Amino acid sequence: MLQQKPITTHQIVCTCDRCHREMHTQKFDCEWDERLTISFRGGYNSVFGDGSLVECDLCQQCVKDMLEKYLRVTIDEPFDPKYKPQAEYYRAYQDYQLRDEVQMSEFRDEVNQMFRGLSKKLREKEEERVGQEKPQ
Repeated sequence: MLQQKPITTHQIVCTCDRCHREMHTQKFDCEWDERLTISFRGGYNSVFGDGSLVECDLCQQCVKDMLEKYLRVTIDEPFDPKYKPQAEYYRAYQDYQLRDEVQMSEFRDEVNQMFRGLSKKLREKEEERVGQEKPQ
């Protein structure tokens, strides 16, 4: 039986503080993934005030419009990078990039652990085999 029912949904939406563009998690325009969120506390003698919370959400177009002349953009292959950032900063990652980086790091650790265990078993078997082979 075909029925119609009203459905209520909730979406997470980020609004650009400069142009007020809405960036939705469920749209396929990639704006959500390309947004830049700035969030930090002003330190001692900060121009923003000691201990002040400073936050801003910007869409990719506003980041480009505001910062393009200051940014160094290097074309690179994301899956086989030839270049590394000058410094690895925790807060320089966007949420999805940090999540991916943590997952990849955990995966690398698991694979390395697996290979260490496999290598140990292979060494033990080789030692066993060599110990059983006696020259006649």
